[in-house]
Amino acid sequence: MHLFKTAASAAVILTLASCQSIALSKKELAFAGQMSALLNGARVTLGKTATISTSEGSLKEYNIKIEGLSLDTPDPDIVLLGASSLPAYFFYEDTVADPNSYKYVAVTIKTKDKLYKSRYTSHQLQQVHESFITALRFINALKSLNGDLLSEYVDTTSANKFTPAPIIERMKSTDAKYGTIQKEVAKAFKFEEQKGRQLIFFRFSLHRRTAIEGADILVDPVANKVSAFNM
Repeated sequence: MHLFKTAASAAVILTLASCQSIALSKKELAFAGQMSALLNGARVTLGKTATISTSEGSLKEYNIKIEGLSLDTPDPDIVLLGASSLPAYFFYEDTVADPNSYKYVAVTIKTKDKLYKSRYTSHQLQQVHESFITALRFINALKSLNGDLLSEYVDTTSANKFTPAPIIERMKSTDAKYGTIQKEVAKAFKFEEQKGRQLIFFRFSLHRRTAIEGADILVDPVANKVSAFNM
């Protein structure tokens, strides 16, 4: 399953000189061009390095560097969050044959004013993958206006007192006003801790016949259930 379908474009790939640089595979070389297209022409470079001695032993890390990201949008915070998260997931899902062959995927965004850094373990990205599937199934259940089906993906133990019935009623009203959801696009994700539970926040845009609306979905990766939903 793919988050995005992007056209590959030519790009110069640089390995980062940190500890020991490692040659990139053909598929890894194509990654920067795909991400550049996804990020509307931002400059993307990919490096792969191995450390010799750390408290965790010898580690392999992929480094994604992004420059020239356009933040001239109504919601620059979501653009930044998306650029710092989705490329790491896309890399995990589509680029490396064995996710267990490395420890981290790091993303650095350089803007005119500052650096934004994030880093994910391969285990975290596996959690994102599974939670993303749950979020999509939840959205599909919303489209069907089927409360029983929606209940299969809802965490009924959530502190948010999350119940399907009011959401179904709101969906019916919104469908009548703007048309049904034609497609959903993932915009960003991040890890959040709530009352000792590590949850994953997803922002989607829901494309209807006459409108596009934002939707936030919070997934518990352990229970593999949706803990909260807002649109």
